Amino acid sequence: MEYDVISTPDLEELCLWVNEKLRQGWRLQGGIATVVLPKRYTVFYQAIARERKKRVSQN
Repeated sequence: MEYDVISTPDLEELCLWVNEKLRQGWRLQGGIATVVLPKRYTVFYQAIARERKKRVSQN
């Protein structure tokens, strides 16, 4: 299993990246998380996962 987290301060950009990863076979892991930093700076996060591709044995 591969796991990754996409993060960006732009919610529309997060949607674009997540949609691209979904087309590549990734699945969502939970919902969107947000962190609000000082001066109202917000970062959006989405965890994703996919089955690791099996390696072909070279025996």
